[in-house]
Amino acid sequence: MNTKQLATQTGISILKMVIIPIICFFILRQVSRIMQGVVSSGSGPSLVFLAPGTIIHEGSHWLFMKIFSFGTIHFQEVQLFSPKTAPNGATTLGYVVPLYNKLNPLHQMGLFFGGFAPVVGISSVLGAIYYAVFPKTMQKIVHGFNNKSILANIKSTFRTILSPIDKDVAWWAIALLVLAVIIIGTGFTLSNSDFFSMLHGCFTPILLVMILSLLGILTPDIQNGFLVIFVSMMMILTIIMLVLGMILTFIF
Repeated sequence: MNTKQLATQTGISILKMVIIPIICFFILRQVSRIMQGVVSSGSGPSLVFLAPGTIIHEGSHWLFMKIFSFGTIHFQEVQLFSPKTAPNGATTLGYVVPLYNKLNPLHQMGLFFGGFAPVVGISSVLGAIYYAVFPKTMQKIVHGFNNKSILANIKSTFRTILSPIDKDVAWWAIALLVLAVIIIGTGFTLSNSDFFSMLHGCFTPILLVMILSLLGILTPDIQNGFLVIFVSMMMILTIIMLVLGMILTFIF
């Protein structure tokens, strides 16, 4: 493999594993911020509606920053749920203030993964709840991803979600699932600081992708599989957020 082919392969790896995921997170961030704005513009009691999602959101930040910085990042303050109104009228529901060094590679890893941690945390919780209600359907979704096109995987996933193969599921279990999606889903919102944390910490992950790609560990099949699953999940979550935003508009 000559230098040009090597550079092209490395560039494609970075595009698949870093750049496209960041773009997807930005789109999801914009949609979810609109949804959360609908709720936070309501009365004081409506903010309690955001508590479960906010706690998982901020807790995910804290956990991922600790894990991916190998415990080297410390925190000035952690508020899992503490609604406050700034002088400009903006509402802050919770926050995590890390103490970090931008030049420290471990801190960069912590910032990058900590930035999108809420999406992983919320998805995991909702996925677990969905699995509890529709276990067979969830297994079919997980095992249904393959090397087909992204669009084909998305169609297959939506078809499976909308037509669960589990039978005799109690109506109240389905109702609780819908309620969980509505309440916990508000935690998908990524703030400006979340998004810029990913950007500030992206150098080390990019370097890691380059090294693994050059060593042949991060093969094209692995990259394509990751991209298909990741983009499919992000698009599904974005659509869920749009539907959820319309529902919350009527509620609040």
